[in-house]
Amino acid sequence: TYGAWLFQDWTVACATLWFDAVSALSFELQIDDPANTAGYMEASRCYLGQYFSPPDNMSWGFKLKWRDDSTQERTDGGTLRTDALGRYREFHFGLPMLAEADRAALSEIIRINGKELDMFLSMFPDDTGTKGRDYTAAVKIIDPMPDLTGDRPLNYNVNELVLAEA
Repeated sequence: TYGAWLFQDWTVACATLWFDAVSALSFELQIDDPANTAGYMEASRCYLGQYFSPPDNMSWGFKLKWRDDSTQERTDGGTLRTDALGRYREFHFGLPMLAEADRAALSEIIRINGKELDMFLSMFPDDTGTKGRDYTAAVKIIDPMPDLTGDRPLNYNVNELVLAEA
């Protein structure tokens, strides 16, 4: 569903397939592109498994931030010199309406993944355009670790999840 135009000049491109939960002992993925003139295709990561999709999505005020760890220094001649270290995305959002089952599922994700393991984020899973591209990435939790708060009876929230492109 993702054409090359969506990821032109991106170092990473992705495609998503969502399907109902099934029990399986194995999985086979076949990739075919007869129009590919390079003669090969490469896939680096494949995420298979359960997903977390709360019925109430993230709150308004979510942020996509491009980070750049490049360093800059003025030369003796006054030119600004940059040591490019690449750019990556950082996502900030809250989940204000979590039922008990969603709280438990998110708590397990945080417990198991911590800041160590990456996961697949798709903030707009039905969007196959540029918004879907911009808000989809392999990510890791970064500081601060999220707090799960019981803010009223039968409701929990996460004020802010901060995830960075892995």
